[in-house]
Amino acid sequence: DQVHQLLAQTGADKVVISGHSQGGLGARWVAWHDPSAVAAVITIATPHLGSPVADVATGALPGNSDAALDALATLFGVSDASLEGSLQDLTTAGAASFNALTPDAPGVMYWSIAGRSNGATYAACPPSSKITQDWDSSTDSLDPLLAIPEGILAANVPSGTVQDGLVTLASAQWGRFL
Repeated sequence: DQVHQLLAQTGADKVVISGHSQGGLGARWVAWHDPSAVAAVITIATPHLGSPVADVATGALPGNSDAALDALATLFGVSDASLEGSLQDLTTAGAASFNALTPDAPGVMYWSIAGRSNGATYAACPPSSKITQDWDSSTDSLDPLLAIPEGILAANVPSGTVQDGLVTLASAQWGRFL
């Protein structure tokens, strides 16, 4: 409804939707359900393939699910109860189901952007764009709020996996990776 309201207000033929994290999945859902109104989708740090952090928090992977759930609830400023339902879409199995039900819509362009906050240098990342090349030789410090989920993620992916504290680089890539 909001897309159609925006199109009516602006007179534009289509919109470009960007979404961060789970919002990227929402952007892809809108594009699949109404591709005639969407020119492109840009996702930012979206777990298209799921996140081991959500797998641990929901009990799909071994680990301290209470600690994972508490850390995520604190990070997002919500209660554990309101987060549990949302986490299902962010598990590896939930992402696979979503991807099967929400393929790329014909005629819609897809781009993705990801971060690297675990000390990974540029050498471990795909070629960068001109937008980020000034920072290619630097590393990013991890936000203290991401320490627990980053630890859970690091314990459940191969050593050296590039990730941002919640989402691996591989999971964040969809369409043309920027």
